[in-house]
This record gives sequence, structure tokens and C-alpha cells, in this order.
Amino acid sequence: MWLSKARGYLASFALLVMVFLGAAPGSATTPARLDTFPLTVGVEKFELQEVDVGAKFDCPLLTMMGVVLKDGQGFVRWCFNVGDTASYLVTNGCRGAGTSAASVVGVAVPSHETALWVIQRLSCGASCFGYDVNVFSFHPSHKSFAPHSGEYDSVTVSDDIQYKLGLGGVKFAFPRLVLYVNNGYHECPSHFTRMIFEWTRIDNYEHFILANAVAYTSHQCDFHHTHWPPDPGE
Repeated sequence: MWLSKARGYLASFALLVMVFLGAAPGSATTPARLDTFPLTVGVEKFELQEVDVGAKFDCPLLTMMGVVLKDGQGFVRWCFNVGDTASYLVTNGCRGAGTSAASVVGVAVPSHETALWVIQRLSCGASCFGYDVNVFSFHPSHKSFAPHSGEYDSVTVSDDIQYKLGLGGVKFAFPRLVLYVNNGYHECPSHFTRMIFEWTRIDNYEHFILANAVAYTSHQCDFHHTHWPPDPGE
């Protein structure tokens, strides 16, 4: 019985993804593209694409956003902030849903076996709770699929770094990743922890390592500021 339920859940999830993204290229349900990031890893071509999940429910533009990875044939093989968001909107609609907007900060292909991308997600209700950030690494030469699914499993696309940033932010210029954790909520002066990660290869294993962390305050207190998030001394 549990297997039947699991298969039913997976089938429902797959249907939700198909509704918003289209099962294959040229589908009439594929939304207009936002930002798209082509990737070539080894000899394989992929595309990381932002999608407006809320468009099918008449949600305000770009308030419900997800990210998908398509293979060279245009099939969705991985997604972020799509299935759960779609399930919520199917049940509750847009009214009172607030914002759950995931976007791609940047991508890199550090070797012929590995790609990585950084995603930030802004969550808001009556006010904005802030950002969280996820860093994913992708290993297509070792790809495997989740049971009863056409999507890559967590070994193929691994979630390597996760942080809640508050009203902070992220800067990414490979091989350096900088995270700014805002430790207060609309406080002034604002309180931050800045963490600098460097992409490192050790014994054939590539990953980000924390190279430096510092806590500080800033008199820049508005996350709409041009130079937000501020560095130490700003």
C-alpha cells in the first residue's frame, strides 16, 4: 500500500511540474523565459532556467518563482521551489500567498565533471522575512534518478550549502562566494556576519570551504540601498 501511495504522490508531483513547465520543448504550457543559463559539462549541454510558477494562477508577476534544469532534449531533470510552490497554489491560490521568489545568482563550470549554481530565494508575507541561499553542485557523469521519477537524485545534484540570510545578501564571482547574514530585523545600525567561501580541490574532491568570517555593524540600514549588502566599514 505504501508503495502505491508513493507512486501516486510522485505521479501527482510530476503532473504539477508538467502543468507549469511543459513535459518537453515546444509545449504550449511552457512559460515565457526569465533568465536562462546555458551549461556545457563535459560533452553534455544543459539549461538552467528561471520560471514564474505563479503565472498560471494569475499571481502578481515574479512573486512565485522557481528554477529548473533541463537536459539537452529539453526535459526537466531537476527543480527548486517549483513542486511545493505549485502544490500550495493549487490548494490555496495566490491570495495571501505573499512572495516566494527564487532566482539564480550565478553559475560556474569548474571542471569537465562538475557544474554549480547559486540560488537565492526571497520570502515575504505581510513583511519580508528575507533571503535564504542554496549552493548546488551537479555531476552529470555520475547521474542517477530518483525512484519512479525522471528527475536527477540528490547525488547527481547535491545541496552543498544552505543559509538563512535575513535581509542580507549574496555575492558570487567564481571561485569566491560571499554570504552576508543580517543578524537583526530592520535594526539600525544593522548587524552582519560576512562569510567568504573559496572553491577548493582537495584529493580530487571539489567544494567550497569557509576561508574567512567576520561580524560587524553598518549604518546602512535599508536593503534597497545601492551598495547593499554593506561590507565592513561601509
